[in-house]
Amino acid sequence: LVQNTMLTADLIIDKNLTIKGTVPLRPFIFVDYNTTTNGILIDANKKLILDNIDIKAINSLNQSVISGTGTLEISGITTIGKQ
Repeated sequence: LVQNTMLTADLIIDKNLTIKGTVPLRPFIFVDYNTTTNGILIDANKKLILDNIDIKAINSLNQSVISGTGTLEISGITTIGKQ
């Protein structure tokens, strides 16, 4: 069980993907804008499902943490914000 992950490059979602955590130990994904420019990008016609996950942006200058033309589905207890 991994509880923390640090993105140091853009994460491109080019296939349908579900990231699922558990309650009460929701995993954290940290997006470090010192080393990445776009965070999480969802390609067209692809779906990212976040279930019981926390995502935090580090050193963000108001960049979008998640962007792209695909679909984002959020369920459970999921938070997205700045650290």
